[in-house]
Amino acid sequence: MATATLPQVWRGRSGRAYVPADTRGSIRHGNMATVRKVIGKGGPVGTSTVADGVPLALKLWNEGGDDGSLEQFHAESRTLFELSTRRGDIPCPRLYDLVGSPVVTGMIMEWCPVDLERWWGEKLAEPEAFGRLMATLAESARRLDDYHRFTEKNGNPGAHGDLKSSNILLDIRGRWLISDFGHARIAPPEDNPLITGVIAGGTQSFLAPEVLFHARQPFPAAIDTWGLAAVAYSLVALRRVVLEGTSAPRNGSHAPRFRMHRMDQVLALFDKAPTRFKGKHLAPAAFPDPLTLPEADRTAIAEALRGVFGAEDPDREAALTEAFALVIERATSIDPSHRYTSANDLAVAFEEVATQFISLASARVEAGMATKPAEPGDDGKAVQLESQLEELKREVERLRDSAKEVEEVEATGAPDSGGQSWLMALVIVLVIGGMAALGAVMLVMGIGLALFAL
Repeated sequence: MATATLPQVWRGRSGRAYVPADTRGSIRHGNMATVRKVIGKGGPVGTSTVADGVPLALKLWNEGGDDGSLEQFHAESRTLFELSTRRGDIPCPRLYDLVGSPVVTGMIMEWCPVDLERWWGEKLAEPEAFGRLMATLAESARRLDDYHRFTEKNGNPGAHGDLKSSNILLDIRGRWLISDFGHARIAPPEDNPLITGVIAGGTQSFLAPEVLFHARQPFPAAIDTWGLAAVAYSLVALRRVVLEGTSAPRNGSHAPRFRMHRMDQVLALFDKAPTRFKGKHLAPAAFPDPLTLPEADRTAIAEALRGVFGAEDPDREAALTEAFALVIERATSIDPSHRYTSANDLAVAFEEVATQFISLASARVEAGMATKPAEPGDDGKAVQLESQLEELKREVERLRDSAKEVEEVEATGAPDSGGQSWLMALVIVLVIGGMAALGAVMLVMGIGLALFAL
């Protein structure tokens, strides 16, 4: 019996052809779309500027999905297109081409080979792993802040709204980027009485309560600081399971066992009254201890960080637990105004935890070498760990310096801001109806932005 097969060549609106890359593990399946590793053929064309053979990501909408998922897909393509018109670094994978006409059903984007969860799984047993995770989360928070600033400049402040470890990606240059900008799609409670069964199992672990309840969102960035903090908690909780040799769930940190008890409290109220805050502000008093981290979460963090400095060290572990727990406590306050209302502030908080880890780990190395009888290889191990901690310290300092550079550019004005404004104005002209008249000009200028009119 014949079976349906996917096409092996996809043609972008630029006219360029894309074919599967001949590598294993090149397909990632999702609820809304499937991501496939591809390469371009025929040389760069228009906005598809990468050379033949360079890995790219083809994100294809899963045909047969409902209209809502297609709308979500189009929302993401519009967001990526707007961000990709900027020069220099952007907070997400760069969009190069679109597939499908007249309806967009695919996006050609920058290929990012590793997501945060896979990276963490490979790093978590290393001596400096926790500090590196904090630095990575700080960099991710900076990317979110970049996105939030972008939405504010466009006059429509917004949030990503659906953060999880699988959509924080490492690009081939070593930069952490945020993906999946279609936003969390959840039907309003009155539209679906089985709403709790509709929410994706992974997503519900990271959703801010105002998103879940369809409440007002006075601080959009606070939605994402909640989400990133919940991601941080789940990854740290995953550490203990992996190191103990217990089989991790197939969905990793997305599994309910790594969900914050704070989120369980939110879901318990949601199950009883899903429409309680629809269109209203959250009432923190409706939740238990709305501004305080549940003791169950604090205990879970302490357990997860046991042995984080190598041999167990209760005093230093307690100090690190408290520092990390305070960040999570503030970021997951039920009252959005009590959270980090700027992703940049959360980045600073993660950097401070990373710095404290470095200080505590260095002190432990020095104390251990002073009190422990020397054994063969001890000197080499100590030197190696000190080197790793110094490298991590430089990484944290680099992140802080990069943040200062961004702030200086924001204060003085980006040197290419005029070019960006002109570029966006041209896009608007094309979309409104000037494509035919300006087609010849566009061809001469070699920009080809008309390819992205959605």
